[in-house]
This record gives sequence, C-alpha cells and structure tokens, in this order.
Amino acid sequence: MRLYFFIGLISLIFTGISIAQEQESTVGKILENAVAIDDGYFGSGYYTEVESIAFKSLVSIFDMDIYSYFDDLDIYETPLQKKKFEKTQEYRDKMLELKNLKQEMLKKYFYTAAAFSDSRWSEYDIKQKAVKRELGSVYSSNKSKIIEEEYYLPSLPIIIVRKSMWDNPFEIYYEQWLHLPANERQGSEIETSSLPAYLIFKITGTKTVAYGREMRKVLVANTVRVVIADAETGKVYFDRVYPSGKK
Repeated sequence: MRLYFFIGLISLIFTGISIAQEQESTVGKILENAVAIDDGYFGSGYYTEVESIAFKSLVSIFDMDIYSYFDDLDIYETPLQKKKFEKTQEYRDKMLELKNLKQEMLKKYFYTAAAFSDSRWSEYDIKQKAVKRELGSVYSSNKSKIIEEEYYLPSLPIIIVRKSMWDNPFEIYYEQWLHLPANERQGSEIETSSLPAYLIFKITGTKTVAYGREMRKVLVANTVRVVIADAETGKVYFDRVYPSGKK
C-alpha cells in the first residue's frame, strides 16, 4: 500500500513539474511581469494586456528630468522661472515622487520587440550554427550596440556588415545583424520566418549619443534576455540570456 502511495506521489510531483514547465515555456508567461516599452513601434508582437510605458517617460524618469516628465510643468520655460519654482514645496514633492518612481523602475523588467517589426529571419547558417536577423543600420561602427537609436545593449550578440550606398560608394554605413547561436532544430523552426524576438532587460540608466549634430538619449541595459516566440500560440523557440548565453 505504501509503495503504491509513494509511486502515486512521485507521479503527482512530476506531473506538477511538467505543468509548471509548460506554463513557464509560453511567451505570455515569460512577459507576464515585464513592462512593454511603447517606443513608437508599438503593435506587432506585443501583448496589449500587459502594462506599458512610453520610451520618453522612461528617459525622463532615469534622468530625473522633472520638467520633461510632468506635463503641467511646461509653464516654466525660462531658467529664471525654473529657478523660482525650484524653491517651492511643489517642486520638492514632485522630485520626491520622481525619485521614488525611479527606484521602482530600477526593480522592473522591460521588453521591446521594435527592432524586429520590419524584417524576417535569414536562412539558418549551417557553418556558423546560428540564426540571424537584420536589425537596421548605423553610420558609425561604434554605434553597433545601439538598437533602433533608443537602446544601448552592449551584451547583445550583434555583428556588423560594412556597406556603401549604391549611388555613392564613398558613403559608408553598417548593417546590424542579430547573431544567435542555435541548433538545427531551432534553425528549422525559426529560419525565413517573421517570428518576433523579445528583448527583456532591466534598465540601469541612460547614455547620451551623438547622431550628427543631434544629441540623443538612449536607455542602457547591461544584461538582456532574448526570446523568439510565436505571439499567437505562445510557443517559445529560443530563450537565452546575454552576456552568459545561458537559458
């Protein structure tokens, strides 16, 4: 009797583990506690039922830019007006609110799929054993880790390909390609598809980057989780964390 009870208990435990693993394996479950970044490409591949926040709001929070974050403070335009306002209790209250919000944001995970909205995965590279996808292009090789001109992700496995404009061979630019080591089973499921890839990360701060004469703020994340999945079925085809490259 005890033996049957023990076997039944073990079976129940493994069934529970199996169910838990199945639940964890869906992209909806993975993104359940992550905040979607509305970066202007919001739509395809996103889960509209999850929490979201605007890209510009995040930059304002991490920069502690009180005038950019609070819309009602646009009445203070000149340095003198701002100087006077910064002596008030309202200013101190709003700064405390922004400080607390930043501490909260530092604990959260965020995700974006913007970089993958207009391209498809290339054919599986048998020699390099990898799946690849073009992210976009930059005009300087030192910006290869900046995605969509909005995210600085130094650990993301990216290769760059030097190109020249078809109408001006002296004008050089660099294609950005996401290069993910994968086995042939993963490759057969992912290659030539338009499956979205989700970049999941914690934001550590901002970085100022020069684009020509324009200075632009980008969000910085040192560690990023890359998940390739079907947004409709929830099936996950690839799940790795970089820089470690482990699941």
